[in-house]
Amino acid sequence: MPERVREGDAIPDLNEYSAGVVAYDLRALIARFDTRFTEPGEGAVVGALSSLVGESLLLDLLADALHAAGSTVRRLPGRPARDNNAFAFAGMYKPKVRFLDGWLVLDDAALTAVECKHWTSSSRSTGGWHYRTIGDDAASYALEQWNLLQKKHLRLEKWTDTNKIALPVRQPADWTGSMANLRRILAIWTPISSDGHSYFSSATTTSPIDGIYQDIPIEVFSGSLYARALLARGHHHLDATISGVHTRLDALGALLRG
Repeated sequence: MPERVREGDAIPDLNEYSAGVVAYDLRALIARFDTRFTEPGEGAVVGALSSLVGESLLLDLLADALHAAGSTVRRLPGRPARDNNAFAFAGMYKPKVRFLDGWLVLDDAALTAVECKHWTSSSRSTGGWHYRTIGDDAASYALEQWNLLQKKHLRLEKWTDTNKIALPVRQPADWTGSMANLRRILAIWTPISSDGHSYFSSATTTSPIDGIYQDIPIEVFSGSLYARALLARGHHHLDATISGVHTRLDALGALLRG
């Protein structure tokens, strides 16, 4: 089986943590992030946790899912940045959104841009979005969220902080391969799926290509659905591999004493 982390990646070496490696508790993640807390302060705790580890969690879950599908996965430094030339040369409006969250390389060949959205059951319900505690209705909830994603973000004629996954982006400094077949993955925590079950779904949104807004394929990954699939297979923990979340935990640990 291919190595999950490639040479040169940041691998945690944290002897102060119980297992020597940072690991996520899958059942605890679902209990915390797929429950809508109404008690004073509890929603704020979820928001703080999302800010601290949400992006890292999604990157680690996504990397594990891609590895499980048979790919080697490594992370490039830096973030995908908007290619201003794609707008300037065509005389197009340049959006305010500028960056995505990470670069992955699959099988040393497929460059992949990733945008993370750690939406949880305790997220604020605005603009038609309605979050709730998710129990046995994960499939119906995932379909509901899929339809909202299409309506509120992917099929719009304006840029949002979500459909920016389709932004024209500059080639990363550490990449000498082609950008022609750039893969784009929108990673979201909450259950979201085109069929209610699959943690990977295909979609399209629009992006300027040769001066014209055209459909562009993207993939949508649900961290919650993947975590649930891992639990169903008998897995209870997931090692943090590519995200570097340990640096945040180290920084937090330096501020606190038990």
